[in-house]
Amino acid sequence: MSGKFKESIKEERAKLAEMNFKEKVDYIWEYYKYHIIITVVSVLFIYMLIDALVLNPQKNVHVGVAIYGPYIFEETTNELTSYLTGNMQADWETSAVVITNFFVSEDDLQITNAMVQKFIAMLSVQEIDIFIGNELQFTQNARQGFFLDLSTAEGLNITPQEIKSFDFQESEDSPVVSFPCAIALNSDYFKTLTPNGEQLYLGIIVNSKRLPQTIEAVNLLLEKK
Repeated sequence: MSGKFKESIKEERAKLAEMNFKEKVDYIWEYYKYHIIITVVSVLFIYMLIDALVLNPQKNVHVGVAIYGPYIFEETTNELTSYLTGNMQADWETSAVVITNFFVSEDDLQITNAMVQKFIAMLSVQEIDIFIGNELQFTQNARQGFFLDLSTAEGLNITPQEIKSFDFQESEDSPVVSFPCAIALNSDYFKTLTPNGEQLYLGIIVNSKRLPQTIEAVNLLLEKK
C-alpha cells in the first residue's frame, strides 16, 4: 500500500511538472477542491474556537441595559458604558456592561419585528436588567409583566413619590391596573438623547438575576448629568 501511495505521488508530481501555473491551479482545484474546502473550514472552525475560548473569551454580563424605542447613536451607548464601567466595581477582564439599543418604529416594521425578537431572546436568557423607554413602551411592556414593582426594591436613591405608575388593561373587560414600575429620567443628559426630546423612563426587569449591581447601576444613571 505504501509503495502504491509513493508511486501515485510521483505520478502527480510528473503531471504537475509539465503544466504551467494556471494549469496547475485548475488541476489542483478540479481534483482537490473538496479537500481544500474541508481543510479551510476546519482551520477556520479551530481558529474561532481558540479565539472564543482562549484569545477573546466572551465576558459575563455585569449589568445589561436595554434602550427600547428611540434610536440612540452608538457614541451615546459607548459613553454610558464607559460611565457605568468607570463607576462600578467589577472584574472588567471577565465582566462587561452591555447596553443595547432596540430601535422600534412604525415606519419600518421589518426592523421593528427583528428588534422585538432580539429583545425577547435577550430577556429569556436574562441578559437585560434595566429598561429605558418612553411612556408608550412602558405601558405596552408593563402589560406583559416585564417590570419589577419598584416600591419593593431596596437600595434605590429615590423617594416613593418619584416612582411612576403606568395604567394598563389586560383586555377591554379587565380592570385598570396601576403598576409602579418606572422612574422618570429628568436630567438634561437624558432629555437630549432622543431627536425630539421625549420623556424617557427607567425600569428594572422583573427576572433580573443581578439585582445588587442593577440597583447600583440605576442609582448611577439617575445621577448622570
